[in-house]
Amino acid sequence: MNEGLDIKRKLKFDAADLTSPDVTIAKIGSQLESITNDLVKGIVSAYDGPVESYHTLSGMASLAEALRTSQTYDIQNDLGEIGYQLFKFEFYLTSAKLPNYKFRIMFFEYGLRGYPVKIVLEQGIADEIFKKENADYLFEIQTKNELEDIVTNILASKRVIEVIQGLINVSLNNREKSENLVQFEENK
Repeated sequence: MNEGLDIKRKLKFDAADLTSPDVTIAKIGSQLESITNDLVKGIVSAYDGPVESYHTLSGMASLAEALRTSQTYDIQNDLGEIGYQLFKFEFYLTSAKLPNYKFRIMFFEYGLRGYPVKIVLEQGIADEIFKKENADYLFEIQTKNELEDIVTNILASKRVIEVIQGLINVSLNNREKSENLVQFEENK
């Protein structure tokens, strides 16, 4: 048997390289919870919908399109990765005091290798971070360090800080109302 397959030195087994992007972002989100005394949570959740804008055809338009086009089959579709799966997530802010509210910061998705990560950022945050109106809100992150930096910058943006502060204010206001109600009940 030929022992010519010498690829081991080309492979990486470092655990730091194996941390998936969703875990990396979730760790940063849990820091937010700690910083805000458990009033605001940064949640990463699996997401099943589209993560990019798209166009649809009406029923009649799609029927007309189907009738006037031919289809080409590319054999390359049967080669390479079979059963390829994108891992899609949303990252949002919420508070226990507002269980039906969430401020969705971004969608993100990645493939089997983890990187690059495609990020689809909320437009207002993208405009602020890139310092121009209608900034490109779709970009790719190549490494874990780059991902940590961009998520940290996103959470420190003025727009996100305003949302965090609003959630803190509502939470504290609800806490004060609850305490006043308890005192009122006790004084009856």
